[in-house]
Amino acid sequence: MNEIMTFKKQYKKGIEIEKRYELLKKLYQEIVQNENNITKALFADLHKSKEESYMTEIGQVLQEITYLLKNLRKLTKKRRVKGTMANFLSRNYELPSPQGVVLIMGTWNYPFSLSLTPLISAIAAGNYVVVKLSELSVNTNNVIYDILNKAPFSEFIKVVLGSHEASNKLLEIDFDHVFYTGGENFGKVVYEKQARFLTKVTLELGGKSPCIIDETANLDLAARRIIFGKLLNAGQTCIAPDYIYCHHLIKDKLIKKLQLELEKQFKKESFPHIISEHHFKRIIGLIDDSEVINDYEIEANKRYLSLVLLNSSFNSKVMQEEIFGPLLPIISYKNNAEIIENLKNKTPLALYLFSKDKNFIKDMTQNISFGGGCINDTIMHFTNNNLAFGGIKHSGIGKYHGKHGFDTFTHYKSITKTPTWLDIPLRYHPEKKLYDKIIRFFLK
Repeated sequence: MNEIMTFKKQYKKGIEIEKRYELLKKLYQEIVQNENNITKALFADLHKSKEESYMTEIGQVLQEITYLLKNLRKLTKKRRVKGTMANFLSRNYELPSPQGVVLIMGTWNYPFSLSLTPLISAIAAGNYVVVKLSELSVNTNNVIYDILNKAPFSEFIKVVLGSHEASNKLLEIDFDHVFYTGGENFGKVVYEKQARFLTKVTLELGGKSPCIIDETANLDLAARRIIFGKLLNAGQTCIAPDYIYCHHLIKDKLIKKLQLELEKQFKKESFPHIISEHHFKRIIGLIDDSEVINDYEIEANKRYLSLVLLNSSFNSKVMQEEIFGPLLPIISYKNNAEIIENLKNKTPLALYLFSKDKNFIKDMTQNISFGGGCINDTIMHFTNNNLAFGGIKHSGIGKYHGKHGFDTFTHYKSITKTPTWLDIPLRYHPEKKLYDKIIRFFLK
């Protein structure tokens, strides 16, 4: 950790704007040139296909860089703010400034995009960055390290590899901001350890994201889009549809359509594998007390499991934790009040609704707490970097993507510039009755 402490001491006033442009352009070029290496690494770590690797990892990062290159001038300008009568004739503005040296803790399920996307935002905001990569995605880590451990990145970015112990040691350091993506349990550790430094923390966690389907929904479309969202990365996605909560009258019909869509979309040769033996065993253990609806394949030596549809209840083992794998429980409800009652204390990262009923959609979106989501779709809100992405309470703290990512890593200095050519006496001591009346007239 001495190297990190030395790196922190090198920080002065942040990265100059022209240098930020240079870094972002160079990173874009490096990613394009290394696309084949990145794809091979993602296949080695997670068995991701070339197409899925580009769609969910490489392309997402390139899109984020493109957005910031187009908007960086605007984002870094001081923001004029309207004054009040108390600030009569003053100029008021917010000055965007780097926070300092920030720590980004990446994760293994999307090891390329979920490490580099926040890093890009932090660099665009002018910060120095320490990025800790997950120990589980070894091959992808090596590619990222090779890219970032050379000029011009190495002056402003420090990449840390290593085990869970390395993460704990980093959290003993007083950073200016910590951005963590991962599970809730370690998210609490990050929050607690950085609290003693009063460090701003962004936590991108997860939770059991429900997919609610009423009796008015287009079931063919719902099945197609739910299977698409669940098949991505073998369900190892923080915003994957964790379970289906459907009206009891359409349950049997929906199951048949899900099975048909699964046959159409599933390809064993390009289906991702589970990241580790530990996670593979954990996922298999969740099947125990649910009724398996479809035939599925399992190859333990390859950590391969095809998508399993389950007939479950809220008491089932699979419903007691975030699945983060290729299991899709299906639960039914009878009325809207039942949905609200069962979800009233939940704070999932995503909510997916399938319905044609405007009142139903309004009722669900207003009465259920969630980070973000889709109506008649899954996953796709994540792809729009004009939308803020983040959770609420147990699913996370803070947001990023596009402008929101820039804002997350920026401190806005609030400044009032008062003219010297006019000095109104009523603001000064001693107080007078007339002055008091004037002040009360304006400040109310």
